[in-house]
Amino acid sequence: MRNKTIMAIVASAACAGTSLAKDEISEDIAPSYTNSVSTFTENVDVSFFVGYDTNYIFRGTDFGNDLYSFGVDLSGSSDLGFDWYAGVWRGSYNNDGLSGGSGPDEDETDIYGGISKDLGFVTVSAGILHFSFDSNSGDVNTENFIGSTDTTELVFGLSKSVGPIDLAFTWYEDIDAFDSTYIEFTVGHSRELSDKLTLNLEAGWSNYDDFAGANGDEAYSFTSVSAGIDYALNDNMTLSSYIAAEFTDGASGTNTPNTTDDEIYGGISLSFSL
Repeated sequence: MRNKTIMAIVASAACAGTSLAKDEISEDIAPSYTNSVSTFTENVDVSFFVGYDTNYIFRGTDFGNDLYSFGVDLSGSSDLGFDWYAGVWRGSYNNDGLSGGSGPDEDETDIYGGISKDLGFVTVSAGILHFSFDSNSGDVNTENFIGSTDTTELVFGLSKSVGPIDLAFTWYEDIDAFDSTYIEFTVGHSRELSDKLTLNLEAGWSNYDDFAGANGDEAYSFTSVSAGIDYALNDNMTLSSYIAAEFTDGASGTNTPNTTDDEIYGGISLSFSL
């Protein structure tokens, strides 16, 4: 997701370059080309993933059932002193959640990217996130609700580890289809149970405000808790599972269903890192 889209393109171009035949590269530039490819592969982490979730719960809203997803994440460090990330997420799900009944299947693609800098006392980050829907017309009562319309958000974050606790604050500001602001605070903790098992715990509070619903400016907030297990199959493959719950206070004046119901859901995923 994010300059990150640009970074993803640059990364893809660099990877594609490795397939060039040696006789296509002159002797004069071959050494510098080889060094560039070597530096890229050493400094960039690449991870592919596939997953299944019982429900597609996004920002306190039940979008539907049986979410199947896959994607790729890239991350690395810059000589300028900051870290960067980029990725693509693709999901397919049954749109029962937003329709309040039997809805059609929906396909979504998210592209994202960003940069972060550890300042010592806090880590700051900035990025961009784009949502794209194949139908571009969800089965909801208002077309001005994310989940039915392509849109783009700017992302700003602050994070800090205090002993075994990870604290984070993230701000999402829509700059495209909606006049919306989404913020979340999370507290997390990870503990290695063995050489292969890691326990991940997280709790958070989130608020979605002014998302341009059918009845004007609207808002809702919710709390969430989750517990997950990562199992390292080997040095490159990890099997992850989780269970989560969200408790919402509903949406003020909303015309979209399933922002008022408490939800319990879970999922499993497999990731492969290069």
